[in-house]
Amino acid sequence: MLTNVRQEEHLTEIRFAGRIINTQSVRHYDVIFNISVDGKSKEFTINIISSGNSAGFNVYIPGLKPENARYAHIQY
Repeated sequence: MLTNVRQEEHLTEIRFAGRIINTQSVRHYDVIFNISVDGKSKEFTINIISSGNSAGFNVYIPGLKPENARYAHIQY
């Protein structure tokens, strides 16, 4: 689950940020996610997400126009 998701233009890239919520009763370590937007993608890692807690993320995707960054997909 996601919360506090936002995006903003940053120089020649778009910054995606938010928090990923761990609804499970298991602590996760070194979790790798992939965000894809308008044919561009980038991996990011969250070191630890405790059970029932959340962890923040910031991902910068270069060369992406704001008008093309309306929808993003995050995969685990």
